[in-house]
Amino acid sequence: MTKEQAKKYSATRGTWDTVNPITKIVPNKKKEKNKKKCRKPLDKRDYMGYNSFRKRKEIMTMAVTIKEASEIRAEYVKSLFEHFAEKGEDVGMITSGSFNFPVTFDGKEAFVEIVVKVPKSEDDECYAKREEYQLNLKEKERKAIESAEKKAKKMEADAKRRAEAKAKREKLAAENASVKG
Repeated sequence: MTKEQAKKYSATRGTWDTVNPITKIVPNKKKEKNKKKCRKPLDKRDYMGYNSFRKRKEIMTMAVTIKEASEIRAEYVKSLFEHFAEKGEDVGMITSGSFNFPVTFDGKEAFVEIVVKVPKSEDDECYAKREEYQLNLKEKERKAIESAEKKAKKMEADAKRRAEAKAKREKLAAENASVKG
């Protein structure tokens, strides 16, 4: 490439005079004749999708790298796999991070699936998830107690109402018997 060609190339770079290097689209020159410059300079980072940016961001903030996470997962899968195999279970891998084995319960056959995953988040989130789970359990327990109390009150009110209705029927029956007799 000569200096003149290089100069012309650098002058037209980022314009609609050449093919857009990112999208590989040849612009319609008749419509774009008056529009020489792109809206903004071409930058590959601007054209990366949201997911690739998110993944890049997660990798940067991860406690461990993806390779380390894979090694940790493989180590624990192997350890758990061997543990259940030693117990005599018919263990089989179903993915790189999970395995299953059959069990029988009350004469019915089912499968237990164990999944091992190493989250890509910070360690603080791990403890937050634990606390959130404990709070959810307490909330469920509180709701169960409240519903049991409501049910007991309703049953007591229903029993009282039935007793009053029975007494009223007996009273009416006794009055009808005295009137007839």
